[in-house]
Amino acid sequence: MSIEIISRLRISEKKIAIYTLLAGVLAAAPLSLGQTASAYLSQAEEGVATGDFPAAIEAYQKAIAATANSARRDEIEETLEQLTKRFFADLYNQALQSASREEKIRLLVEAGSLEIRDWIGTDFGEMLRASQRLINEVFEELRLEAESATGEGNYPRAISLYDQARGLDPAAFERRGFQPVYQGLLEQIQEGIELVRQGDELFSAGRYQEAVGKFLEVDALYPGIDGVQEGLSRADSMLSVQDSKGYAQANQLIRAERALKEALGMDQNNDEAARLLNRSQDYRKNIHQARTLYGEDSCRESQQAFREARTLDRPRFQENEDSSLLSGDCASPLPLPEGEIRDALLDLFDGRIQDSTANLERLLEEMGESNLQVPAILGIAYGYAALMNPEVDTATLENAKQQFRTVLRSQPDYQFSDRLFSPRILQVVEEIRSEITGQ
Repeated sequence: MSIEIISRLRISEKKIAIYTLLAGVLAAAPLSLGQTASAYLSQAEEGVATGDFPAAIEAYQKAIAATANSARRDEIEETLEQLTKRFFADLYNQALQSASREEKIRLLVEAGSLEIRDWIGTDFGEMLRASQRLINEVFEELRLEAESATGEGNYPRAISLYDQARGLDPAAFERRGFQPVYQGLLEQIQEGIELVRQGDELFSAGRYQEAVGKFLEVDALYPGIDGVQEGLSRADSMLSVQDSKGYAQANQLIRAERALKEALGMDQNNDEAARLLNRSQDYRKNIHQARTLYGEDSCRESQQAFREARTLDRPRFQENEDSSLLSGDCASPLPLPEGEIRDALLDLFDGRIQDSTANLERLLEEMGESNLQVPAILGIAYGYAALMNPEVDTATLENAKQQFRTVLRSQPDYQFSDRLFSPRILQVVEEIRSEITGQ
């Protein structure tokens, strides 16, 4: 009977009609609830079949709430109870076998969250006790490590361990009086966080050396605090950028670039280091191209490459030995790149023999044999590379001898410093001198 029909009836008739309508609704309610419970039961069975026990447990709980028949409800509750015990046992066994403590804690906490009613006096009670023993074992392990971390001053780690212990067994955490200890650690951490903030402020002000000192202070007092290692990396990276600028002003381009690469190695997000490195590499590329073209008597193209280098970094170009070539008539000999030769020597003495030889080979390609200093030092670098290992690298040693021949044929009395180079290298030089002079 519709609402519209009821509205046309007399009052007494309306009452009868409303009662009849309500009776029909109430009579239909159990059927509707029964259909809903069936749907939840189907979901639960699907969850069990796929091994999704949490979803199955939730579906059984909804089915119980939607079931009006008490006998049927008891039956579903019993099924739910058995499934919950089965899930608990599965979680406990996984925890026993897990090699990861974090995963073990997660499994035990999840098992502990399950509602298990009927276990007293049953075999399942022993499993609950075994689970508690495992919880106690892990809790004690966390406690010992937390106390050790506290003794070492690693408060962040200690707090993390106490957090895990409290999550694993909140009652034991409170019962054993760990809350005051935990709170004290938090207060210590706040002091460390304040020092990190001060380090960040020094960094923002461009006081990088002071920032490094502040971050090192935090690391010594409160090791493990967030932001310390990142702050150190950023500050050290900017100090390397400053070093690079100093090398560039001294026309030591190779060392300048190396410092920028080190800066990016410390902090990949150092935009200034990336920008300067790209500019420096482009600058050196243009200088190298200009010098090569100059040696090939391509004057106009050489001067164009020099101008491009000047556009990239005018102050550096003005300090460069090649700057005079830009306005000349290309008749002058290529000047000796003293800064790069100095870099190659420093690399050699620092043990970067491969870097040293690579840069000297490039310089030799640019200059040819117009200046004997380049092949002389390249011969020294080859000599070190050949003789540095117990077994002599004969091929590399022959390369060294060839460079020495080039030098001594042009200038038989060319002298190699006995204060800078090893006696073994100088002995090879003298052998080649004797070979050439016949003495």
